[in-house]
Amino acid sequence: MSKATARLSDLNMDRLATRRAPEPPPPSPQSAIPLASGPYQQPSRKGAKMIAGHFPPSVSFTLQEALAKVSREQNKRVTVQDAVAEGLRLFFEKHGITPPTELMP
Repeated sequence: MSKATARLSDLNMDRLATRRAPEPPPPSPQSAIPLASGPYQQPSRKGAKMIAGHFPPSVSFTLQEALAKVSREQNKRVTVQDAVAEGLRLFFEKHGITPPTELMP
């Protein structure tokens, strides 16, 4: 078997000329937001700064287990943010620094 050879002269130009270009999709709702206003930010995060760290997976697992246990004991959800706030309060108190009022429960 030999491989078929395509030649430009074999193309049916009439058939190709009737094809239409695909229509562009309608703009998404997010693209209607002006870019000059900046990225969206949740209202609860406005005026707040993120404090984060990178730890081994075992630390994350242990933290999640402890949060689940405390959540069951207190009968309310305790989040990582709650745990970080508690840790920061303890850190400030240990070093004789008055914690900011925003960290108080």
